[in-house]
Amino acid sequence: MGLPQTVETLSREEFIAWEDAQPDKHEFVAGKVFAMLGARRVPVMVVGNCAALDVECEDA
Repeated sequence: MGLPQTVETLSREEFIAWEDAQPDKHEFVAGKVFAMLGARRVPVMVVGNCAALDVECEDA
């Protein structure tokens, strides 16, 4: 039996720099990165903008 794999953690600044270069969105929790399945930058921005304007988005 092998040794457990170590998990590297990132600082908030490291995550932000890394996330800016990624095509998909990720969550950052306690130094760990988690993929947000199905979340792409454009649809997430559209829905976020709709929420900020308090309007209903369809097919975003």
